[in-house]
Amino acid sequence: MLRKTKTNEAQRRKQAENIRQRGLEQMAEYDPSESAKRQMQHKPYQAATLIREQGEQMRRESVDEFVARKHGENAVKGEIAGGQEKTKSAATFEKRVGAD
Repeated sequence: MLRKTKTNEAQRRKQAENIRQRGLEQMAEYDPSESAKRQMQHKPYQAATLIREQGEQMRRESVDEFVARKHGENAVKGEIAGGQEKTKSAATFEKRVGAD
């Protein structure tokens, strides 16, 4: 069994780096397999494309234009806040918290 010394640690680190480098070189030589190409089409790998598209959309239209397109022209005038009448007021919440 090797004793843990600085030279042994340095040798192990260098050997590990060489192995990693060889693996990267081998991957660069060959195209990915068909199954790997298929797997790269799944959603997690498409995030960069989605983010890029959202950024381009943000440059193309203002917030008012986006809301009008999504919810109609009346939405810009403040009529999309449906459901607010069903929420509890802050006073109700404060009463309950104060009761503890």
